[in-house]
Amino acid sequence: MLRFLNLAKFNAAVEKIIDDYHGGMKFLLQKPENVPQTYGSVSFCLGFEVLTLLLVISSLGRSISPDKVIIVRSIAGNLEAQGYAFAGYAQIVTTALYTTLGIDLALSASVALLGGLVFFWLKTVISYGAFHCTVFSPCANFVCRAIGVGPYAQSKSCEEKRKPNRKQ
Repeated sequence: MLRFLNLAKFNAAVEKIIDDYHGGMKFLLQKPENVPQTYGSVSFCLGFEVLTLLLVISSLGRSISPDKVIIVRSIAGNLEAQGYAFAGYAQIVTTALYTTLGIDLALSASVALLGGLVFFWLKTVISYGAFHCTVFSPCANFVCRAIGVGPYAQSKSCEEKRKPNRKQ
């Protein structure tokens, strides 16, 4: 059994992870102006996640105070970000946290499952859209052209590029 364990390979992987972590910390120390922008982005995302959960809860005909939603989403989101989102683990923790905070079990489980479903599909649709617009067909990025920002602000759509210039 021990011959299957490659301790040198494991140690090298751990060393690489630690080196990457220290490299990130050095980067933050060298460019501290990036820290507020990062915190702002994370706070913005957390705000939308809390708003989404409050909408899910209200769609079930109930209301929960936002502080409970913030507490639960902060803990459950941290678990998901750390890689513990497999096999419904985050939903079990979310249900347990809501129940501990005094929310009945049926509502807790419903919010955990529906919230997870909404987050999954919302992130999937946004990611697919972003990937499609930037990788598959950048000339079809009509959003950037419409608002006039980004590298595609002055580019033409695929249909406009295919049309030959006909002088009349």
